[in-house]
Amino acid sequence: RVLDVGCGAGVLVLALARAGLPAPRGVDPQATTRGFPGGGGIEAAGIEHAAGPFDLVTFHHSLEHVADPRAQLVRARALLAPGGRIVVRCPTTSGAAFRRYGDRWVALDAPRHLVIPSRAGMVHLARRAGLRVESVRDDATAMQFWASEQYRRDMALMDPRSRMRAPWRPSRDWARLLGWWRATRRLNASGDGDQAAWVLAPAGEDGTPGGDPVRA
Repeated sequence: RVLDVGCGAGVLVLALARAGLPAPRGVDPQATTRGFPGGGGIEAAGIEHAAGPFDLVTFHHSLEHVADPRAQLVRARALLAPGGRIVVRCPTTSGAAFRRYGDRWVALDAPRHLVIPSRAGMVHLARRAGLRVESVRDDATAMQFWASEQYRRDMALMDPRSRMRAPWRPSRDWARLLGWWRATRRLNASGDGDQAAWVLAPAGEDGTPGGDPVRA
């Protein structure tokens, strides 16, 4: 069983259902969809209303939108079946793009993003929730460059001239875009991208200390 927390319109839930996973679930306080034909259910609620157990709980670019990510992870941990895992995908300040662009970094996304962890911060956050980082994989895209460059020119992401609105239109910047794409691949490989996916496991499961959440 899979639960996607902060599922929005349910894009990931639908993809999982189409991939053959049995009845994936999604929760989001602002959800307007209730599910999809052929499987996949969505509840307009927060994670505190979800009923486990789940083999996998995902935060697909949603944890950075909550004021208390530790509470979310503590609840997710309580919902895990034996051997279950949590996957968090979110931006990180421990990346070349943030160092390069500062307050023009596209993933700051203020005021929608409330908490953006560093890599060390994610390890600390997981520990305080009774979890440990089992693995991490960078999955940044070239958007970290081209969108941040737009912000440097005071061009909004949804400006009619933005690449977000017309990504395939003819441009004299294709060579530059190719360079950003190649740079992104290098940064991901070296662990210096601006977003990543963390796999979290309950601490203590493998004999490591700290099996219980730390008090806030």
